[in-house]
Amino acid sequence: YLLSVSYFEGHVDVYRLDENGTPAHLGTTFENRNQAHSILTAPNNRSVYVPYVKDNNAMFQYRFDPQRGVLRSLDPPRVEVPDGIGPRHVAFHPTKPFVFFSNEQHLGATSYRMARDGRLSLVQVCDAGKLKTAEGLYASDTTITPDGRHLFVAVRDFAGKKRDGIHRYRIKEDGHLVHLNMIEADAIPWGLKMSPNGGLLLVTAAHGETLSAYE
Repeated sequence: YLLSVSYFEGHVDVYRLDENGTPAHLGTTFENRNQAHSILTAPNNRSVYVPYVKDNNAMFQYRFDPQRGVLRSLDPPRVEVPDGIGPRHVAFHPTKPFVFFSNEQHLGATSYRMARDGRLSLVQVCDAGKLKTAEGLYASDTTITPDGRHLFVAVRDFAGKKRDGIHRYRIKEDGHLVHLNMIEADAIPWGLKMSPNGGLLLVTAAHGETLSAYE
């Protein structure tokens, strides 16, 4: 199955893939809002979360049926999201029941605990160090090391004040985050990805038009 969200329309769609990878549309879920930003199944392939940024500032939680490709809203359907956060991208802890989101408007990261049925409960909203919300500053992607020890969040500076960077967090045993430092990045860091062995962090920069590797 292929799951997708629409930023401008807010639709959540599921497609079945045939043996050639050709998608066939199965169904659409619509939560009466736009600015849906990402979608990802949990490691158990049973839970799905869809964050909404900016004024919508929301997150919806679903149960996924991997046999039929059906999404079903959990009870409650909406996850607690503090004001002004703007959850954007998601990273699942590889071994523990925690999920983390980059915060587009808040700039930092939020951690949640996943119950066995997939429902989320808020653990913490962690700031991006001393960096404060300001015009032109928006977080983008997030990724986690394969050992589950560190989380990274990219922050973009569209105001051109050289505040582009990758913020590094330590993940504690209870799912709380500790901001460690900020690593300078090329202009408008957008996509983050860890190498499979956890030795390299790869970062794309939209305005810098570069792909950088950090050891």
